[in-house]
Formats: sequence, structure tokens, C-alpha cells
Amino acid sequence: PMYDRDGELIGIAGVSTNITDRKKMEMELGASEERFRTLAENLPSFIWTSDSIGQVNYFNRPALEAAGCSMQELIGYGWLEMIHPEDRGEFEQLFRTAMSACMPFETTIRFRRKDGVYRHVMNYGVPHLSANGELLGYIGSCVDLTDRLEAERRFHDQFAQLKLAMQIASSGTFEYDIANNRLIWSEEME
Repeated sequence: PMYDRDGELIGIAGVSTNITDRKKMEMELGASEERFRTLAENLPSFIWTSDSIGQVNYFNRPALEAAGCSMQELIGYGWLEMIHPEDRGEFEQLFRTAMSACMPFETTIRFRRKDGVYRHVMNYGVPHLSANGELLGYIGSCVDLTDRLEAERRFHDQFAQLKLAMQIASSGTFEYDIANNRLIWSEEME
């Protein structure tokens, strides 16, 4: 307020700042966070983040559902209990080494589901750095490999059975390379 010599109000003075750009940036940041949250919560992979000392501070919905635990049970270092005891020490060492060097890591571990069954997962983490290169934490994902590994095992078992059957039957295979006019025999046919 502004007053004259007699104390009468004669006006008001003020300062204003245009915050349009700041509000626009806040809205864009909010939209970006919402996109990340929507993406993270709806991917079939497990998504996680940690702080700068390696304490996990976020797991997405699929990870929580698979573990059968609440966020509170898993954050910090509680999630380590979900890793198979034989894999835990090696993983902890790998994670500490990656963090101290600010390097990505990738490893396969066995993760215990809520039904007690362990699944092989590829755990991949990358450093989350500030604009000046300071480690803020890690962002990572885990992809279940169990079905693929089982299919590969079945394929190799069936191939070995076929090879044994061919040896027992004194059978083999051949193929004709038309481009080179060459006949190629399996070792059973030589």
C-alpha cells in the first residue's frame, strides 16, 4: 500500500513475475513422469530404480505381483531376499562394483516368485546420472528367461536323441549345395 502524508491510501505498488515458462516446464515434467509411470507399470518386465547407495526405491506392479510382496517389503535391501541364496553374494558384488565404477551391469539371477518357484531372469541396470555426472542411482529391468531356457534345453535334448537314433540305425543325412555342385554328408554317412 502507498499512503500520503496524512495517512490516506493513495495507491498500491507491487512486483510481478511472469512464471509462464516455469509453469509450462512443470507441466511438461509432470507429463513426462506420467509417461514413465504408465510405461513402467504396464511392461511385462520388472522395472526397478535405486538411490545412489544401491537401496532400491521403486518396483513396478509386475515385479510386486510376481514377488507377492508390498513395495515396503522390497524397498531398501528387502528385495535381495527374492534372489536365490546361491546367486545373492555374486550379484551383490557385481552391483557394488558397477556402482563404484558408474557402469552398466547385466547378469542372470534366479528370482523367487510368490509361489516359491525360482525363475531365471536377466537383470540389467544402468547408472542414472545428474547433469553434472553425479550418480543418482540405477534404473534397471529384469526379463524372465525361464521359458526360453527350457525350450532351448528341450531342443538340445531332442537333437541329442535324434543324433543317437541315427547312430544306432546307421543312418545319416546329406544335403546338396546347388551353387557349388557339392554333396555334403553327415559324419554317420562317411
